[in-house]
Amino acid sequence: MRSFGSARLTFTGLAIFIIMLAFLSLPIWGQSRNPIQAARDAINNAKQQQQKQQPAQPAQNQRGAQANATAAAATAPAATGGDCCGPDALKALAGVNGKLDIVGVKLGMTFDEAIAAIKAANSKLKIDILDAELDVAGKKMKIHRWVLAHTSGVANSNFYHSADGSEEAIALELTMPPNTQVVDMVSRYVGFANTSPVAASTLTDALRKKYGTENSLVDKTGSLSWVFDASGKQVSGTITHEMGYCVEPNAVDQFPVEMRGGDDTNPARIYTSYYPNTIMNLIQGRLHLQASCAPYTVVVASDLAVVAPNAPQNHLWVGMYSDAMMVRSLPITQAYLQKAVEDQQKQTEDAAKQRTAPKL
Repeated sequence: MRSFGSARLTFTGLAIFIIMLAFLSLPIWGQSRNPIQAARDAINNAKQQQQKQQPAQPAQNQRGAQANATAAAATAPAATGGDCCGPDALKALAGVNGKLDIVGVKLGMTFDEAIAAIKAANSKLKIDILDAELDVAGKKMKIHRWVLAHTSGVANSNFYHSADGSEEAIALELTMPPNTQVVDMVSRYVGFANTSPVAASTLTDALRKKYGTENSLVDKTGSLSWVFDASGKQVSGTITHEMGYCVEPNAVDQFPVEMRGGDDTNPARIYTSYYPNTIMNLIQGRLHLQASCAPYTVVVASDLAVVAPNAPQNHLWVGMYSDAMMVRSLPITQAYLQKAVEDQQKQTEDAAKQRTAPKL
């Protein structure tokens, strides 16, 4: 299974980093405090800090795109009526503008919207739902975490290619509750028939027509990459070594099963379980990469940067993702799970106080 790797796009400027730190420093949740209100408070604090910092920040051409994207993300809640966790608010805070798609599937789409888009793109694809579970104070909450839509392969095979070698697969990753679950990553693999490869230049031209001319990277990779800021405008100039930490160059697949088939997609299977501490580990594992990253949306086409234009290709593999979308929602999920644990503990303590001591 291919992976985005540790350098996948992460985000934040000053304001977004403050949001994350605000979540991580939240007091223990009481009965009068809930994750949604805490999210709103953190957003408002970040906006105030951003406003204070703006006059003192000198203009820096090298970080212009990052600063603009961060400012857009910090001011986005004003347009959402204070809704911190609905699809529109999450898209705005993550710098996802809805202008980019892969066969009609866009980042920020809800589960139902994404399924409808997949069916509209290819109604013949078989859709598998890959579930995870949240541990809510010891009670398991089953959630849809990934979607894998694919062609049906040859009989008695877990692989998705037909007898002539052709296949198609579309995979999605969803954010987690209690936020409205939305798409934060989409990937599409198209395998061509064994006797019908396509020239690399034809594939590259089609991608450029849809997304524009790819960004140039100082650290050369095997993939073509397009980087867009929160306004939907492509980042201009070369992606520097520093910015390269925000743009994973090699990847189109970070799912629990192989997109091209061969793995178990039993609908009864639970692919992973999330607890308060595992969510916190995910947050902390990304914070150290966020300080220099704006909320970019990235499109990646695997392998096409290292082949000759006339070289026949047997597949096209394209991915689009927003780490900002996923990371922005994680602290609310962690707070939700933590509050359930603390509420359960308080209930146990209150019940214990009501019981009398044995006769002495």
